[in-house]
Amino acid sequence: EDAWARMFCAYALDRVGESAAARACAEKLRKAPKKFSFLRYILGELLLLNHCESEAALVELRAAYAGFPGVWNAKALECEILLCSGKEKEALEGMDALLKASTGSMEAEAAAWRGEFHLWLGRYKKALADFEFGLKGGARFARTWRGAARLMLGRFEEAEEDLKTAVEVDPSDTEAWIWTVELFRRTGRREGALKILERADCRNDYWGILLRAILHSERVDEKGLAEAVEALPDFVRSAFNESDARASIDLILKRGKGLRRGDPHLAKLWAGR
Repeated sequence: EDAWARMFCAYALDRVGESAAARACAEKLRKAPKKFSFLRYILGELLLLNHCESEAALVELRAAYAGFPGVWNAKALECEILLCSGKEKEALEGMDALLKASTGSMEAEAAAWRGEFHLWLGRYKKALADFEFGLKGGARFARTWRGAARLMLGRFEEAEEDLKTAVEVDPSDTEAWIWTVELFRRTGRREGALKILERADCRNDYWGILLRAILHSERVDEKGLAEAVEALPDFVRSAFNESDARASIDLILKRGKGLRRGDPHLAKLWAGR
């Protein structure tokens, strides 16, 4: 079917960095027969993650989930958008409903994703319960997020065990590396933290750049601090007090609570606090 071809084309173009072409290809899915409306998930995902167009993404994600509730990721991303828009109650109720409607591995993934919401909101003990459930069902990122929650609760040894395992299982898990940097920073291992930040994925992640800046600040390396601040994307620097970069970083980390995922649309969570 032509709709399937367009979906695979959009995915392929996105994987090779052709964001605009991927979007153009995926937008044609809007005209596909209704039975293929669930494929609009790819367009919603691209609009949200690549272009930070939350409202437009919401339309596509809702169409995808209505077309086939098995595309549960669409509902989870919809709830994520709601949470970032300040609609916390609606977002959590949506995740609760998704969890009740799920079974098997999908239930585990949904529980872990709901736990991530609690992590971002600073409810670390509540998040842990969801991560424990998710881990039992094999949820992909549950171990990383459990490590993050344990870290934020000051349970550093347990956090290190989780994060070490997470990067061994999936070395491409940028969030696990970022949390490991956070752990090393909090436990006095600055050089080890800076070494991790040499990884390409961490160098390009704004949380990695913020942590690099604060590590240079702690080493009284003004040049390193200035270079890191200069490398921050505009949407982060717009929240800065240029006369006191360190205070600005501390404030973002405080407002960020348990958020270390680098998707730009999530910045609304700390920018609005």
